[in-house]
Amino acid sequence: MSVSVVSELERKSVRRNQIKLLGIFAVALLPLLLAVLMYFGGFAVPKGHTNHGELVVPPLSVSLLGPEPLEYLEQNRTWQLMLVGQGECADNCSQWLHTMRQVHILMGREMDRVSRMFVGTQSVGDGLKDSYPNLTMLKTNETLIQDFNDSDSAPSDTWQLWLVDPLGNAMLRYDHRHTGYDIKDDLKKLLKLSKIG
Repeated sequence: MSVSVVSELERKSVRRNQIKLLGIFAVALLPLLLAVLMYFGGFAVPKGHTNHGELVVPPLSVSLLGPEPLEYLEQNRTWQLMLVGQGECADNCSQWLHTMRQVHILMGREMDRVSRMFVGTQSVGDGLKDSYPNLTMLKTNETLIQDFNDSDSAPSDTWQLWLVDPLGNAMLRYDHRHTGYDIKDDLKKLLKLSKIG
């Protein structure tokens, strides 16, 4: 074999090795460049969220409703579906109470980790007490309820449902736009991720 043929084969071999080396660098650098583009350019970054309720940032402490709800939570360290409102428990309120009970039933084997609480300015009537025997009913004053339910993004609903963690922090808010299935989905996710309550 002549010297020129050998040197030609060596050049081809060197070129193939250079291409392989460039390929290895490309495989390592491409994800890095993509990550930089996503971070600084906002390219292909998911904008959605998985919760249905309105996330309360920072979470509200149930102590804002007075000492009774906080004392109850200190004795009963479970997740709470808490209905908060003022005035008579009429149509909207009784609908929420029914939804809360249905969501509680839908929790299945996780049912023991969830409780239901009613906080209002008036007690519910005897008919509702009989219909919802495991519902904890607490009273507080109108000003505390207004302060708790009102915020810049709050809907104007008289009665609002809150999802409260075992430490007494109201984390998610629900209003007339949400269904029981929205609440159930959020609660199932939180119970799956949480080791408390």
